[in-house]
Amino acid sequence: CWWLRVAPSTPVAAAPVVLMCLDPPKADMDEVLATTLAERGISPLRTTIGRHVICRHGDPTNAHHLVRVNAQRAARIVVMMQTQDDAEAEETDGIVRGGATIRAVLALRHVLLSSKDPRTGEPCLRADLSVIVQLSGPAKESAVGAATWLAHDGSTIVRPLDLTAILNQLMFDSAAQPGLAAVLLELFDFDS
Repeated sequence: CWWLRVAPSTPVAAAPVVLMCLDPPKADMDEVLATTLAERGISPLRTTIGRHVICRHGDPTNAHHLVRVNAQRAARIVVMMQTQDDAEAEETDGIVRGGATIRAVLALRHVLLSSKDPRTGEPCLRADLSVIVQLSGPAKESAVGAATWLAHDGSTIVRPLDLTAILNQLMFDSAAQPGLAAVLLELFDFDS
């Protein structure tokens, strides 16, 4: 009954969410997600691991792995490489900062800008594409900014976000105003 169908009300209902990580195996990611969703009271009938939320084991800095998870057709992409960035900074005594993040953005740029629509031969860069890149310090923003790109109409696609400034501001405001931390936790809490 096509006339009884309702348009998807959430992004998860409209298209699956794909998570790609290098460190934990797929089975571990599935188990952690299932446990977390159950703790939050999200019904497995409504949000199914493997159908609505899909976990893939792969390297986000590898263009072949990005193609394998169909990154070129994504509407929203979040790049979070802080663990790998910290490991590289420790191995190089702080010389290399944000290397994994820059490699991931460059691999993503290659995949998104080189993929072509098989029917028209035109680049299949989505008009509504948004890429958020989490940074762990302001020093990395200029290097990541050099690896970003714009849409054909000049709009911003890649948005580097330095979360340290936001977290520092929240911590100092909470320390200066007793009770503010509880209010902020209530606002950010997804349980209620």
